[in-house]
Amino acid sequence: MLKLFKRKRTVLLSTHPIVSKAVSLISKHARDFAKWLQEQTKTWSKWEWQILLFIFCTVVFLVCGQIIRGSLKEPVIILIPEVRIRPLQHYRPEEMKSNSIIILDNLTRYKKFLDSLRTHDRIQYSLITSANPGLIDSLNQLIDLYQTQIK
Repeated sequence: MLKLFKRKRTVLLSTHPIVSKAVSLISKHARDFAKWLQEQTKTWSKWEWQILLFIFCTVVFLVCGQIIRGSLKEPVIILIPEVRIRPLQHYRPEEMKSNSIIILDNLTRYKKFLDSLRTHDRIQYSLITSANPGLIDSLNQLIDLYQTQIK
């Protein structure tokens, strides 16, 4: 006889009375089912248990295979949410232009700093460019973009 369902009883603590009633009801039904199952299978031989284990493993294998096969057939669709940017509450073109000039000035100073590193400190320059491979190209594109916006 296999004693599959013998274990120590533990008290489940819950703060809500409905949850504790539901847990006790589920536990009672699980105990009743375990007792019934133990009564039904107490005369089984080792061979019958092995057959049951083989059938269970085969069913699980087939179900997992069907899930994997079904997931490979379906095309993967990635939905990208639409991003909406709220307009500025108080739009003042002169402030926007001055902010663009400040940003352009910072970008050109950073580009000059990188150019000075290229000539004076090759190691630091190579560390920066290897960590950020497209940095110089992106910086040049940003400078061109801001220059066209200011004009």
